[in-house]
Amino acid sequence: MNELELTGRARTHVIELQQPTCALHYEVVASFLSMRDAAASEGIDLQARSSFRDFDTQLAIWNRKWRGERTIFDRQGREVPRASIADADCVDAILCWSAVPGGSRHHWGSDIDVIDVAAAAVKLAHAALAGDGEHETDIPAPSHSEKKFPAKGPRARGEDGDSRDVVRLFIGAGRQAGIRPADLVGAITNEAGIRSRDLGGIEITDRFSLVEVPAELADGVVTAMRKATLRGQKVPVRRDRDN
Repeated sequence: MNELELTGRARTHVIELQQPTCALHYEVVASFLSMRDAAASEGIDLQARSSFRDFDTQLAIWNRKWRGERTIFDRQGREVPRASIADADCVDAILCWSAVPGGSRHHWGSDIDVIDVAAAAVKLAHAALAGDGEHETDIPAPSHSEKKFPAKGPRARGEDGDSRDVVRLFIGAGRQAGIRPADLVGAITNEAGIRSRDLGGIEITDRFSLVEVPAELADGVVTAMRKATLRGQKVPVRRDRDN
């Protein structure tokens, strides 16, 4: 990774998944999805609670804790009111739990906090029955609805964080065909000969998938993928009509 990627000031090293919703280093995607599959076989629904986090997000976390807008804990995990501690002690307390902006492992896209959604929901229910549920953090339910890509336009994919135009490709197979992000990443990188880091957002719906690729490579990817198979089947591949 380059210095911009290491410090969270570029996203050129991460792939944005739509299901589960998270952003991960391109070399981590396949391993994380395999871990989820293994967990699912044991009845565990792993979801990424926190994955890639850029510099500005880490800075916002720090500023909120510094201003007392977000809970601060000491080294023993006890809540500390911001007004009750000196500035130096506040910095020490924040550092116990939050890396300084630019120094967080979440900038790399390889550090992931995961939760078992079902177990977390049970914990919240028990806490509510005990009367202390207001201190717990809400656990978002996993979403299986179709996600939409951000507004069209350049996305950072260059070696030095420069913007490159991207194109969405339509692939005529989705969840009903057993397609996972790892299948798409593997097929495109192997058949079209491009790097996984050059891929952008990946969206998988029930019947089709959308993948962002650099505009200058789009036609080559379409040609290569039309000759390839996904899960043993030939599938239609073309530029998405919304491009």
